Amino acid sequence: MKPQLSVVIPTYNRVRLLKRLLNSLLDQDVESGVFEVLVVSDGSTDNTHDYLTAFCHQHSSFKW
Repeated sequence: MKPQLSVVIPTYNRVRLLKRLLNSLLDQDVESGVFEVLVVSDGSTDNTHDYLTAFCHQHSSFKW
């Protein structure tokens, strides 16, 4: 099924806020195949990369 809704999130060194945001999106009452979340990290130097890799591995609707 092709996603009907795309959420694009730009981020830079805000992994703590990103965690809250992504978990909030998980709590929404929308089927997982209906939406996709695309996170764009602009060269973050904190652990954003590691966090997103693990998170997206667990949740297929989330990509970065």
